Amino acid sequence: MTDKFNFITDKQLKECLKEVLKEFFTENTVRSVAEEPQTKIVDLDGLIKARPFVGSKSTIYKKVYQGKIPYSKQGKRLIFDLEEIDNWLLSNKSVVSDKLEEATLEYFRKRQNKSRHRG
Repeated sequence: MTDKFNFITDKQLKECLKEVLKEFFTENTVRSVAEEPQTKIVDLDGLIKARPFVGSKSTIYKKVYQGKIPYSKQGKRLIFDLEEIDNWLLSNKSVVSDKLEEATLEYFRKRQNKSRHRG
């Protein structure tokens, strides 16, 4: 019994792979997440699904009542614009430690200057 080996060249291998991949991508639709259209206007449940870190229903209701979160009303339904929510979230950035330290030092400098002028 003799074993026969069939060898293919690099060029033949590349052509074979190219053909298989072309066939695969022709038959299978590939979409990225960025291509999927995202609804810009959502209700309360949609907000929780799209931006779960905003909070629970009760937290969002509380923020609406306090006027802390941008919203609209359509009848009795709360409506949220995700772009406005994103801007609102980004406007609530916390002060980084370097800026906080700088602000603290400035506060004490001003306080020290006030005490010198009094006495």
